[in-house]
Amino acid sequence: MQIRLGDITFSGDAGPTRFSVSRDALQGWIGKGGPGVRRNDSPRPLGHGSQKQRGYRTGRVVTWSGDIETDSPAEQDHALAQLSGVLADGQFGRLTIESEFGTHWCDVQLDDEPEVHREVYGTIATYSIGVWCPDPEVFGETHTFEPGPVYHYGNFRAVADAVVTGPQSAPYTLAVAGRQFVVTQALSSGQTHTIDTANARIRRGGVLQSGVFSKAQSLIVSPGAASTFTGPSTAVLKVRDTFV
Repeated sequence: MQIRLGDITFSGDAGPTRFSVSRDALQGWIGKGGPGVRRNDSPRPLGHGSQKQRGYRTGRVVTWSGDIETDSPAEQDHALAQLSGVLADGQFGRLTIESEFGTHWCDVQLDDEPEVHREVYGTIATYSIGVWCPDPEVFGETHTFEPGPVYHYGNFRAVADAVVTGPQSAPYTLAVAGRQFVVTQALSSGQTHTIDTANARIRRGGVLQSGVFSKAQSLIVSPGAASTFTGPSTAVLKVRDTFV
């Protein structure tokens, strides 16, 4: 297993490495205690229990720990400084974890300052680190489909993106499982629409467009059985394996 964050690779594989990951130290990832559930708890008036409310997944905190192995005090100081500088400005960065299960990622920021303890001056230190992802989803491989059956290999609903290549008259409709995204801007030959259905954003030739759709529903592909994608013959749907 390898964990990549910023310019550091944390390795859970055998062999020499500066930043190692202890066995079973990774928590909060796929299958390792992920995001929680939140809902409004409204008591039933004059009755037992609570009103039925939809539950939503929370953001996720991912933690891991291990050793920092170095050959000198100067190298140890450099390694500790390198770790304390990861995402230190409070911005988001890409967390990528590669394992036997595949390669998966999400965008995170620090949950708290990494903890470090020197065990043997100059050679061995231990660390623990936690990062916070405001979205519960973890993403894997992206699959590209023409109109027809669409699917993914995750365990959570996947919100798809689309690309349509001109020439294409308007309006045209993209649809998955009854949900529709209707575009009202035509394309000439060689032009493309790149459509972010989650955020209702359309770019033509890479330039963000305004007021070019009449209906904007996120195109959702459920895990498990295939759904059906309909749209122009030059449309492709991009679906990421999505996990919670």
